Amino acid sequence: MRITEVQVNLCEGGEDRLRAYCAIVIDNEFVVHNIRIIEKAGGLLIAMPSRKLTVKCRHCRMKNPIDAKFCMNCGHECDRSDTTRQGETKIHFDVAHPINPVCRQMIETAVLDAYRGESGQVAEKAVG
Repeated sequence: MRITEVQVNLCEGGEDRLRAYCAIVIDNEFVVHNIRIIEKAGGLLIAMPSRKLTVKCRHCRMKNPIDAKFCMNCGHECDRSDTTRQGETKIHFDVAHPINPVCRQMIETAVLDAYRGESGQVAEKAVG
């Protein structure tokens, strides 16, 4: 497997920890969108694409975020008793992710290198 392209979309602002959204192309044949670059105290990290879990309202069958207290459609209180396991609720789950540390490191290196290159180019354009 080879990462053949990294597309970086920088986030404007700077108040949030989110610095960019990226997409990677693998072997010129497969793309993974919505990889996020997040700035933490220890430096930059990547977050793989994820989706928020939903549950259906027992009254109207509308899908609601798993952490909602009331249905967004009918207003009934959401029953979250069957979504809690061992005292914790998982709100997001990864849509795509590397299976082993070697693959994760390869993706992280490619994405962060592309981000640093893109953010450096933007800084040079602003100065020049």
